Amino acid sequence: MGGAFSALGGDVSSIGINPAASAVFLDSQGSFGFGLNTQNNAQSYFGDVTNSRDHHLGLIHAGGVLVAENAQIDSPWRKVSFGFNVNRQSDLTGEFITSGVSQTSIGNFFQEQAQGIPLSDLQLYSGESISSVYRYLGETQGTDAQNAFLGYQGYIIDPLIEDPTNTAYNTTAGPGGLRQDFTEYNRGEIQKYSLNLGTQYGQSLYLGINFNSHTLNFRSQTQFREFALNPNNTNQALVFENNLGVNGEGFSLQLGAIYLLPKRWRLSFTYDSPTWWNITEETAQYLQTNRLINNENVVTTVNPEILNVFDTYQLRTPGKIGAGLAYVFKQHGVLSLEYGQKNYANAALGPRSYTFYAAENKKIEQHFRNATMLKMGGEYRWNVWRLRGGLWHEQSPLKTSRNVGDYIGQSMGIGYSYGLMTIDLTYLRAERKREQVLFVEQNQISKQQINNVMMCSITLSL
Repeated sequence: MGGAFSALGGDVSSIGINPAASAVFLDSQGSFGFGLNTQNNAQSYFGDVTNSRDHHLGLIHAGGVLVAENAQIDSPWRKVSFGFNVNRQSDLTGEFITSGVSQTSIGNFFQEQAQGIPLSDLQLYSGESISSVYRYLGETQGTDAQNAFLGYQGYIIDPLIEDPTNTAYNTTAGPGGLRQDFTEYNRGEIQKYSLNLGTQYGQSLYLGINFNSHTLNFRSQTQFREFALNPNNTNQALVFENNLGVNGEGFSLQLGAIYLLPKRWRLSFTYDSPTWWNITEETAQYLQTNRLINNENVVTTVNPEILNVFDTYQLRTPGKIGAGLAYVFKQHGVLSLEYGQKNYANAALGPRSYTFYAAENKKIEQHFRNATMLKMGGEYRWNVWRLRGGLWHEQSPLKTSRNVGDYIGQSMGIGYSYGLMTIDLTYLRAERKREQVLFVEQNQISKQQINNVMMCSITLSL
């Protein structure tokens, strides 16, 4: 139903949308769902279009609800419900392959990274090694200095003057077109674990709260290759590899309410608090260059074999407010609508007392906005069968949606209910366009990401 379930409830997976959903249950239930995600990606790079596809199967949600009726008949508090739900919020797995001919070398990236760094910091002296200097630069100056070191030791950049105090650099890239290939392999997901408490007050009001624990696990490997099309170019080829690992734990709250209006209308309100994250990151890099010197190929490998482990930082992702409206056609079906807002400009890095994070938070405020989302869905019931469909539209979180476009999707499904068991099959298609800078501003990739998910859910009434 396109996720438009806020005003309905009565389904285990809907607890993650509206905590009051558990209070709608008449009986205790358990449910789980697994799905096959097929990701189709089309990347355009200077007119060359490359397609890639990735498949993976996994658990999408699982949980249950226990319902306890109030034995005091004269009490307005009719029942209380306890729920647990685990939901895959984001599937971060994917593969991207890009290839095209550019006139701008990645040497410009290393040149920019090196500006302002003394040449003496990039050179090797007696008793030093690639690993020791790379580690020292990371600990004292950061990632920019490490990139500059790789570029200098790989002969991609040269100082303007051969002096230890020199702080200006040129790229050694020669004229002519450059064949550039970029591959990106991502694995990971964001999971949300919810402990739920719901209650029914009177005949018409349902209330609920979720205590959410979030986990983030992400691994990414990118490999950039550049080949000179000009046979007289000194820099004939290079390979630049980056590996990233991210782990995080977060906490959030959700509040929700469902109210039964006259004539089978239902109204809902939800509030999702910000999620407070603690995140750790680690990186590793590798560079290899192939130069033409006196008509001979000279291969230089700069492999620090160092894992950079960064200090844990804080991330606050924005909260969300939402409202839903649904109409129930007796036993024949439902129509549902949900509207929400999320102000991405409220995201923040921390500790906020650090100057670096304060500057980055200013950029977030400048570039991000309050985005709206709209979901619509319906269900038709015929005997033991359920037919469903839905669609949704979420605005880009950026004020200028060039880098990240709107998120749109459609879904359809069929359900079969027999006795104490219900089986649901769902197909959904989601699409988003993105722009990605490939190290230098002149080199940009246009991406179209399409996810096709086939999901099966099984629900048992207890």
